[in-house]
Amino acid sequence: MEEKIRANIKKFREDSGLTQKALADRIGKSESAIQGYESGKTDIPLSVIASILKALKISLADLERGSKAEAQAEKPMEILIYNQDDRLNTAAILVKNGYTVEQGKRNRTPTGKALDYFLRIRTYSESADTSR
Repeated sequence: MEEKIRANIKKFREDSGLTQKALADRIGKSESAIQGYESGKTDIPLSVIASILKALKISLADLERGSKAEAQAEKPMEILIYNQDDRLNTAAILVKNGYTVEQGKRNRTPTGKALDYFLRIRTYSESADTSR
């Protein structure tokens, strides 16, 4: 999955006609940082992924899928994050970068003794009520 994300960052950057330097300038990082992110030599912090999404004008779902899709056709993404502080920090970063975020939990087992904690993520356009 991580390699796919890295490859898709490169794909969307190239599709946008941006060099590594141009993307680096847009997100406040160095060209060598972008090279490291794309090659797999450097881990990509979530805050940087959010900045890249904004700079490339794509959604998290687009990045995962590798192609842009109609906003109405997109389904919300869910990310499992068990640590509450990590969930709150991740949610804050995503909201700051234009996403609608909901927290949730569900039974992982039929007995309900184990729970999955998750964030459900939507772009503003997905959560907007356009029926009025």
